[in-house]
Amino acid sequence: MAFYNFPRIINKYIIIIAKYYSKNILLEHFILSEIIV
Repeated sequence: MAFYNFPRIINKYIIIIAKYYSKNILLEHFILSEIIV
């Protein structure tokens, strides 16, 4: 059962990490656009 749940746990972490990084990328893009403008 633990082995069966393993991919789900990894998926949750990947989603969390992806959300965190996408927020950082949006933030960086916003900061860069503010500097350019």
